[in-house]
Amino acid sequence: SLPLAEAVCDRLVVLDRGKVLGQGTLADLRTQTGTEAGGVHGDSLERIFFRLLEEEQAEKDHLKQTETPEAVAQ
Repeated sequence: SLPLAEAVCDRLVVLDRGKVLGQGTLADLRTQTGTEAGGVHGDSLERIFFRLLEEEQAEKDHLKQTETPEAVAQ
């Protein structure tokens, strides 16, 4: 579970379907995602995980919007 991983791991790798979305210490992941220590959700690994998923989806959406018709046809 994420709370257990948060409690016992020094370094973490966040994966989604085999793709590395983030890695490092909990502090590194907080910095990467712009979340903060403390608070109800700010420091949880679960919140970081969902933030990384949101960023990945936003990147995918941006790439879809910038595809040219020629690239889509290939």
